[in-house]
Amino acid sequence: MGIANDTHVSIFLADFANADPTGKVNAIGAGWQMVTMTPETGATAPHAVVVLISAAPSVEDTEVNTTLTLCDASGEVVQIPGPAGDPQALQVVQSVRLDRPTVQQFPQREKLWSQGKVIINLPTGLPLQVDHEYQWVFKIEGVSGPQWMAPFFVVQPSELREQDQPSGTAEVDPTTGP
Repeated sequence: MGIANDTHVSIFLADFANADPTGKVNAIGAGWQMVTMTPETGATAPHAVVVLISAAPSVEDTEVNTTLTLCDASGEVVQIPGPAGDPQALQVVQSVRLDRPTVQQFPQREKLWSQGKVIINLPTGLPLQVDHEYQWVFKIEGVSGPQWMAPFFVVQPSELREQDQPSGTAEVDPTTGP
């Protein structure tokens, strides 16, 4: 299997994410590209990285090795202090199972793509540098596709203005409609 050709990967950043018991991803505050630095902690705001994997119908019930790595703008792996204070690469290595949905009665089940996911919550944020660009890079079996990344910038809280927030949401009054 040419993993890059047979797999679609979506990666995005959110304020928080989890998977419910049925395997659906719940994400809050998804789709941003700028995270603020918290001066009191010296770390970014808490956030999550979500990776959704869809593998072609020819891939069924397969376990794959994945790597999620934080890189700087030059592509170098970001080092952060480890438990003993020594620098460690910010990299998550995980085995992920790609399974087709278990809908036995669906007549075209063999056409369904196998799915997997990686969700990493960072509840204390990360000790990154302000005014720097970073990107999370995802690999399956050591291979990354051209869009398998999520770039973002670390900014001071004063730099993130309301107009910089993602648009496209609206509140609708249920009595009057849109």
